[in-house]
Amino acid sequence: MRSLIAGTLALILPATDCAGIDNGEATQAATTTSTAVGSPPDGVEFASTLQSFEDCDALLARIRAEAVSRVGPYGLDDNGFGPFFGARLDDEGVAEFFDDGGVADADFASAESAPAADAAAAPPATVARTAGGDGDFSGTNVQVGGVDEPDIVKTDGRRIITVRDGTLTVIDVTGDEPAITGRVLLGDRWGGELLLHGDRVLMINNHYGTIEPLAADAGSRRYDRDIVIIDEVLLDGTPRRGRSLHVEGRYVSSRSIDGTARVVIVSFPSELGFVYPRSRAGEAVAAAANRLVVAQSTLDDWLPDYRVVSSEGTVAADGQILACDRVYVPSQFSGFGSLAVLTFDLEEPLTLGDGAATFAAGETIYASHQNLYVATNTWLPRPFLDDVGRRRDIEDRYRTSLHKFSLTPGGPAVYEASGSVKGHLLNQFSLHEHDGRLFAAVTDGSPWSAGRQSESLIFALEQRGDTLAVVGSVGDMGRGERIYSVRYIGDRAYVVTFREVDPLYVVDLSDPAAPEVLGELKIPGYSSYLHPVGDGLLVGIGRDAADDGRIRGFKASLFDVSDPAEPAEIDTWTLTDAQSSVEWDHRAFLWWAPENLMVVPVWSWRNEVPGGAAVFEVTREGGLDYQGLISHSRDDLVFTTDCYHEFDRVIQDGWEIPLLLVCTPEQVGSPAGYDCETVPATAAADWDIQLRIFDLEVTEKDRFQLCWPWDRGEAEQIERSLIIGDDIWTLSRSLLQSNRLDTLDRGARLTLPG
Repeated sequence: MRSLIAGTLALILPATDCAGIDNGEATQAATTTSTAVGSPPDGVEFASTLQSFEDCDALLARIRAEAVSRVGPYGLDDNGFGPFFGARLDDEGVAEFFDDGGVADADFASAESAPAADAAAAPPATVARTAGGDGDFSGTNVQVGGVDEPDIVKTDGRRIITVRDGTLTVIDVTGDEPAITGRVLLGDRWGGELLLHGDRVLMINNHYGTIEPLAADAGSRRYDRDIVIIDEVLLDGTPRRGRSLHVEGRYVSSRSIDGTARVVIVSFPSELGFVYPRSRAGEAVAAAANRLVVAQSTLDDWLPDYRVVSSEGTVAADGQILACDRVYVPSQFSGFGSLAVLTFDLEEPLTLGDGAATFAAGETIYASHQNLYVATNTWLPRPFLDDVGRRRDIEDRYRTSLHKFSLTPGGPAVYEASGSVKGHLLNQFSLHEHDGRLFAAVTDGSPWSAGRQSESLIFALEQRGDTLAVVGSVGDMGRGERIYSVRYIGDRAYVVTFREVDPLYVVDLSDPAAPEVLGELKIPGYSSYLHPVGDGLLVGIGRDAADDGRIRGFKASLFDVSDPAEPAEIDTWTLTDAQSSVEWDHRAFLWWAPENLMVVPVWSWRNEVPGGAAVFEVTREGGLDYQGLISHSRDDLVFTTDCYHEFDRVIQDGWEIPLLLVCTPEQVGSPAGYDCETVPATAAADWDIQLRIFDLEVTEKDRFQLCWPWDRGEAEQIERSLIIGDDIWTLSRSLLQSNRLDTLDRGARLTLPG
């Protein structure tokens, strides 16, 4: 077993018992840990319990058995999995291989020539008043108090740390004017988020490419694929890079509790070398060849690679994830993807530790202070979706599996139990832990369909042995609609469904065996995000709509839920033809309890309405008292860049490029007011960039940036808001701006890389 970075790498691997297939060694070595607990309510089953494996041979045998029962002439892609690169077979069974993948050259003459494989809870307030720096400051808007979530900006009251396109910027805000104290360039990244703890940052990015040192290994063929890069940045003194971890896969989410971070990654095997036919005549040959590929596969083919790189660029550790003695295999098959939970101690430098591995895929993560839950959905083979009758059957059978992992301070996540409920979750806010029980709000059927007979439900689950047993449920909410938002506050749940009107349901969870809908409010429009604002008040952020359900624009609602039997909408604020990013990203919302202030970014596609951040004072007496709009006007942006630049003299594929930048690895580029596309200097010829009119000297490490100016007359969309002392700081793509908390007067402004 190889060691992994930072404590623990736990992966969740679903698989079935494969009826009609001899699992051989896998069946013998698997240890089932499920425990029957009474008779489940209608629509609930316990089939999703996990199994563990005693050794790697048993794990591989199980994976092969699952794969050979599902592999076909087009690899595993026709079974609803991601793309698998491979070779094309011509009509005579001869393999033609591509540059992006494939098995070793071979001639599969007939199906017979390929042998068959061997069948072997914290309070709901999400932004707390925290002392630090020169005054009080806000944190990231999170679901559970004390469970930090990643974001594109963090502050400790003295510094604001932002990340964009692989560049981390540290800004000192203790003086009269904000000052950039350092930038750390981390390379080609996208989708970056950061966690902050003291003087240490974990910056988490998605990347597409290869784990380069592994790609150069003799005898191996590596192809571009999704990679997660976790960079450690040290803030004591001049900001600088620490170590980096590269893992094949895609970043899902992360959480941080008292200096211990958990990072969740999903990975899919993509290098098995499957073949596929040019026509139906070659399908039998391809299917036989692909069974052979599975039969000869190793764990290295199914598990992601990782590599740890020091700040100097040397390799500290690498390999594949092979912790077979800590594998957990759900009994309901959910695909061949893997889901990893990496544990990091943020008090210490990024270090190595023991790991564990299995397979699974999951998209929804919820964490309390004690436990982390991963939700996975039923695996749906693609042929089912091609038939109307079977599609209805899938809607009835669609289920969500829930896996519970306990969290100990500084220790790895440990599997505890699993359960299953019908339907699908909306997002992380669909889950809630209270008094040791898990509550899950679902809409029945699949996520892409909400029929006239659909309903929404809340299930209460309790751990009994290694089973999450459903002990109660309440349904019949939003018949013919789907859930648009959920918020739990203690033993109450607030659920919004929508099709033409917005029913807000108040649900009592105090008796988990018999949850009960206490009240219901029907109003036009809907709320996509709900936030408690104290004293029996709840804010809803979403869309205004006509009586027939036609969307008209942005809407903020203030609900009085002090009487659960009679919830009431006591105030609204609307903006025609507008929306807010809070609808899909709760971290864009700011609630500042000390002043009863709410800050919500809004954006309208009507030219006469500028975008910005709407500020409200929220009280029962005053309702939603609109204070004004903070705007990021771009009229005063001044062009600055640290790269060599040329104007109006560059042509790409016949199109004139307004601005060409030539940047060294140490230079930031990306000037404010421009959208830039980055091209490695070595790839310029492939992009047909006509550079012969310049006498430029570039190296293979340099890069070009091709840039187009924005429309300077518009306002920038504000992405985040922070409170530091007496100021509201707002962040957009290229601006950081302060406004007085009491008057909203504009103060300092700092231009950031675009």
